[in-house]
Amino acid sequence: MKKNLLIGILLMSVLPYGLMAQESRETSSTKPTLVVKANNLYHFSKKPLNSFYSLGGEVGVYFNDKLYFGLAQYSSLAPSDIWKDNPYNPDRIQVYEYSFQAGYKFELASPFYIYAGIRSGYGAMHMEYRYNNGVDSDETMTREKSGGIFATPDAKLGIKVHKYVNVEAGLNYRYYIGSKDKWGLSTDKMNGVGAVVSIVGNIPL
Repeated sequence: MKKNLLIGILLMSVLPYGLMAQESRETSSTKPTLVVKANNLYHFSKKPLNSFYSLGGEVGVYFNDKLYFGLAQYSSLAPSDIWKDNPYNPDRIQVYEYSFQAGYKFELASPFYIYAGIRSGYGAMHMEYRYNNGVDSDETMTREKSGGIFATPDAKLGIKVHKYVNVEAGLNYRYYIGSKDKWGLSTDKMNGVGAVVSIVGNIPL
């Protein structure tokens, strides 16, 4: 009798701590996480455009460390003029894109995971060139752009290198919906496969 009573007392004393630990694990797993990404992208474009390297940033939120929503922006850096053998010879043509991203994380054997998502938004070719209005002797910089809506599915392999830092690498395919034309150059020439490497910072909320 005394033995059973002692066991009962021990169980009653330990049970609250077990429940607290389980609740703590559940709470920590469901807390949203703020995500900040530095994205390095390389796009394989169709002629007459050069393939180009881009750098961009992204901010988003993970829910339950699985479901992801974010906003991204990036611009082409090299070459500075992505139009190869440009007959109009503007100073440079660059690409800028602004998008919303949704995705899901699939856990593999620790510390690896797979991220699958889709990014959609507005992208445009910015065309910069010098213009002389025939009145002033000084030329002025003029900008024009040709753009449209695009969608990009992403698939990346990620690795957790630190509690707050991940590294991701993968492939995507950029597709512009419709075709906007400027100077004989259409937005569908920017369609194509891309490779991306991302440095990911995770900040628990």
